Amino acid sequence: MYPSSTIVVPEFNHYYTKFLQGAELNKLQYPASIMLHDQAMVDNKQSFVRMLFDENWPKAQKSYRHLYREETSFGCWPQVFIDRAMIYPTSAKYYVCDNDSTAVCNINAFTLSQDDLTVLDALLINRTADSSALILTDSTSIIHPVLIESPSSDSTAQLIVNFNKLSNLSKLVYIYLEFSIYQRYDYFNNETLISDKHSPLESCYESFVLEKIFRYVADRGR
Repeated sequence: MYPSSTIVVPEFNHYYTKFLQGAELNKLQYPASIMLHDQAMVDNKQSFVRMLFDENWPKAQKSYRHLYREETSFGCWPQVFIDRAMIYPTSAKYYVCDNDSTAVCNINAFTLSQDDLTVLDALLINRTADSSALILTDSTSIIHPVLIESPSSDSTAQLIVNFNKLSNLSKLVYIYLEFSIYQRYDYFNNETLISDKHSPLESCYESFVLEKIFRYVADRGR
């Protein structure tokens, strides 16, 4: 299951709201969610969710986290979330992604598969190196994505996928990577959603990818 609306993932709220505030496609100015101060995101700075939305991911940050823990102490919650949690006092939860140890953080809150992690590993390369550091290949001869990395940190890596076999989130990450590297968006069709409407992360990330493509197409038409 995906996290329900009563589960708070603070960096998801923060970085998507940060993106939404400057989005061209949000012309109607739909109310954004809560955005915490940047300092409040220190503990969650290595979260894969941040990596999805933050194009200023630090070049020196060569790893990410995807497992969470539930923060059960209300005293550690930002006050604004405590106020909202009182609407659902029996089911409200606050998840943080602040430790590499699975003895501490062991909740796969967004049900990421190993295939998803392989594609996210490729996104990490894209975030921490220049666009020439990653080559993308779509092949129907494989089932699971493969990331081939060179032992040398300054060499090119290759991500090989069977696009039609990817999860929705991985498809969106692949489209983002293809656009970021090659300025192509062959797999993107804004008339047919890739995201599952029941997945907030997929839906929000699809709007993020759409914004990037929209700005590019709009600039070319000017």
